[in-house]
Amino acid sequence: MSQIAHGTGVLHHLPTAPTLGQGAGFWTTFKRRLANWRRRARVTRLETLDDRVLEDIGLRRDDLIWARYLPLDRDPLQALNLVAVERRREQRVAMGTRLASRISR
Repeated sequence: MSQIAHGTGVLHHLPTAPTLGQGAGFWTTFKRRLANWRRRARVTRLETLDDRVLEDIGLRRDDLIWARYLPLDRDPLQALNLVAVERRREQRVAMGTRLASRISR
């Protein structure tokens, strides 16, 4: 299995790609990859948004570029969602830390 890294952490482990001899698994994989390829068009549309709008949803422009180049085994929209959720969580923790330091003064 290989790993996809973004920023400081590893987001997901990828299974090895199936071979042609695996029958139904091949078609399932083919359909999933085709769907993920189509989802890349949605990522491209996200690139038209202003940086402030992207920040509001927890993304940066470099996240979109990263998602566009993920292997076709990975859903780029799901990967971006994981990045945004993690970034919002980190922001909440940082805000809580700042608030706690102000209260303790």
